[in-house]
Amino acid sequence: MLTKLANVNKSAGIITLELMHLQPNDAAYGQGLRELGERLVELGNDLTARADELGCLTSEQPGRDIERGESNP
Repeated sequence: MLTKLANVNKSAGIITLELMHLQPNDAAYGQGLRELGERLVELGNDLTARADELGCLTSEQPGRDIERGESNP
């Protein structure tokens, strides 16, 4: 699971850099967005399913702000 996360993370970085150099109306831009979105959704589903298998519940405790790359202990 963590290997898959690392691979998606690597791909996300590459795709993001490619998207930054494309025009939003370019067909390749839309394809890149779709590819990235599908990989992230699949990974999110896999991670959530694994957490469910481990009996982990959603927590109200502060956690990490993934979008900002921050950790809130």
